[in-house]
Amino acid sequence: MHSKPRALDPFVDIFLINDPGSTYKYSIEDAREYWPQEPLPYGCFNCLVDVPFCHLTLHDLSTTDIKQHLNENYGKDWSNTIISIMKMSLIYI
Repeated sequence: MHSKPRALDPFVDIFLINDPGSTYKYSIEDAREYWPQEPLPYGCFNCLVDVPFCHLTLHDLSTTDIKQHLNENYGKDWSNTIISIMKMSLIYI
């Protein structure tokens, strides 16, 4: 039996993207419809940084590129929304 993941368990979101040469596009049509804007700033994979994640080291975007992506896709108030959701989730843990 699998236990239900808790809100604070570490996780990684994975999105498949294509690189047609000057912009990134989501590989899956549903993702393109849900997020019609460019998923990430073009060229952001040229400056990846190492990020510790549990017992692994992941290659991730810079803090600047991550914030730009989150602002463009979720609005500039995304961090307050995430904190509110996490606080509500903690009530149910």
